[in-house]
Amino acid sequence: MKIKVSYYCLDSNGMLEGLQKYEQVEINPDLAGGVRKLVEEALSKKLYISKKKLKVISMT
Repeated sequence: MKIKVSYYCLDSNGMLEGLQKYEQVEINPDLAGGVRKLVEEALSKKLYISKKKLKVISMT
């Protein structure tokens, strides 16, 4: 399943850094995991950024 994600990167203080960005990720949802968690993990892997440094705004 392909999902379009809008997100912000966070600085070391947890504050928003820069402008809102957009990316498309692909996930394979299952019953055990939530879609949001899978999207955050996929986005983190794609961008080589820790999940703690990302704030997902919306998913479509």
